[in-house]
Amino acid sequence: MSPEQRVSLVRYIWTSLMITIAAIAVFAGNTLGGLIIPIIIFLVGAAIPISGFVLNFGNLKQANEVQVAEKSKRDQKLNKLLNKLSDDDLEALRQHLAYEEEPYGLSEDGELVYRELR
Repeated sequence: MSPEQRVSLVRYIWTSLMITIAAIAVFAGNTLGGLIIPIIIFLVGAAIPISGFVLNFGNLKQANEVQVAEKSKRDQKLNKLLNKLSDDDLEALRQHLAYEEEPYGLSEDGELVYRELR
């Protein structure tokens, strides 16, 4: 499940909860009287852990592994692209990154480094 779908599901859960609480207050307010507050506390108390499970708060290790895998894949693609460039293209890229107004540039070993602007 994508992060956008997870957020939409949590939004749906909390919107449904608010509608349910409003309906209980309006239609059963006189009948339930003082029981409304414990019912609301119970519903909100149930919605909090459900939202946590939907947002995958209990499994942060897996989310971190996904980020590491995505970064590794991105690095591999970048390395393939840089390996395909000719020496002239690499030099042109190095000069472009070494432009005086840019605070970053490539070192001799190809790493991105921060430079002091003059």
